[in-house]
Amino acid sequence: MTFPEAPEGCQTNNYSTLPLKPEKVGPPRLDPYQRLIARLYEPLFLLRVLGQTRKRHTPGPTDSTEEESCRRRFFRNLSYICDFDKGGSSCTAIGVEDAENSYNFWVASNTVTGNIACFLETTLTCLNNVANIPLQTRHAHEEAILQRCVTFAGQRIRKDVKCLQRAAQSCKDKLHKRNKIMDREFASWLQTVIHEDDSLACCLSAHDAAKSQFMATLTLEAQSEDRQRGPLDGRGPFATARHYIGRLGYRITAHKQLIQDACSLGYLLGTFNVRLVSPVRSVSQPQPDSHTSLNGILSRMLKKGDPERSEIERSLHNINRQSDIFRGFMEEFSNCKPTVHAEIQVLEHFFNNKLSFVANDKYIACSKAACFCCKLYFQHHPARMVIPESHEKVWTSWGPPAVTFFRKHNDDSDRQRDILNKIIESLRTDAIYQILKCSQPPVWHPDSQTAMSDIITSFPRDSDSSEAELAITRDSIAPLSSTPSNTKRSTSEATRCSDLVLFEEDSDDNDGGVRIDGLLY
Repeated sequence: MTFPEAPEGCQTNNYSTLPLKPEKVGPPRLDPYQRLIARLYEPLFLLRVLGQTRKRHTPGPTDSTEEESCRRRFFRNLSYICDFDKGGSSCTAIGVEDAENSYNFWVASNTVTGNIACFLETTLTCLNNVANIPLQTRHAHEEAILQRCVTFAGQRIRKDVKCLQRAAQSCKDKLHKRNKIMDREFASWLQTVIHEDDSLACCLSAHDAAKSQFMATLTLEAQSEDRQRGPLDGRGPFATARHYIGRLGYRITAHKQLIQDACSLGYLLGTFNVRLVSPVRSVSQPQPDSHTSLNGILSRMLKKGDPERSEIERSLHNINRQSDIFRGFMEEFSNCKPTVHAEIQVLEHFFNNKLSFVANDKYIACSKAACFCCKLYFQHHPARMVIPESHEKVWTSWGPPAVTFFRKHNDDSDRQRDILNKIIESLRTDAIYQILKCSQPPVWHPDSQTAMSDIITSFPRDSDSSEAELAITRDSIAPLSSTPSNTKRSTSEATRCSDLVLFEEDSDDNDGGVRIDGLLY
């Protein structure tokens, strides 16, 4: 039985803000599945209103051999080129089965498949053809693959270009105010990167921009404005421009890597099939009921007689007075539209059908880093999967696969109960830790990484980029996501660094963090 939208006999909570205690005594949550799912979303919603970003990006798994590294990169780039639009709906995951007579590329997306399977099949065929022709005759075939990939991702690229345009214009406005010769040259260079009507030209120019001396300047400007922003501020224009130059330029890098890796992984492309994972139904949208109250939630999150309960309640009331998180908590019930993310669809397909991964490497590639809940799902699943990299952000529209008939002594029911109980424990622990510590939420960052270091390393050794420029680009990745050293900023400083909130990569504009007594919480 899936989590019902309006459980029979259950009184729906129509409060606009989270009540402290239930005013009416409603029927107990008798349905065990309803009870389990309600206990999942309560700490998840609480974490979201405390701050969507939980920590910095966590890196991907360590590769044990060069072949494993090559194979995983190949699968990641395949999933990347299949993700044709922003917003997460076309986020694509790929798992490759080592079947008896072929390699089966199993593909899933969050909600929209489009022509992903057909595109992937044709692309793999083209890559196999390129890998089996003489090097001197490859160029035209490689260009055709690149053009095809750019055309398929046209929607995403056009949106990225618009974001870059907006950021670049704000950068130029700031640079022109300084009225310095070097700044004017820098502003002119920014404009040359953008080719509004030609997606391929824009990707190529963004890729080439990575080795320009002005890219080091852009990185320094981004670091400067980043040091002035707090956890609740969106990225400034220089950091945003750098991010989208990296995202557009990586399309060229990904294409180069696909060609290179296809030549090393010919055995995967000799006999293969591309197959779509059947859509996986999520649990239904959670609904508040008479048990949805602060008192009830804390009673379920904490052990009876917990000595820190009163302190937790005081902290939550203090936060709520500053930021109205109780209202935000209730709003999440209407915002939540549960979806089984692509990588979990592939995981469950392999597990339920007892499929074998290539080289017994239980790795699932995805076009985006895993969200906070997906990472926990992989960690706690009995399949012993390779844990993916994660952007460590909470998405409340995340949903586990629905169990059709949830009952005792049933393998599917017991497995999901065990997984979700471990996830619930992790969510509760994280929320309680932040409440008691009264810590700031981590600095906001986009779901995807800029990938500038990947672009830099793709250039030939004799590239005209200087060692200093490459070093500053490599070293800039971590500081751009670091917590600022001074959170007590003046109003003018705060205005300077947050005067532009742009469309960031597949993410909300508002992080959902909170303030306490004028300080960032």
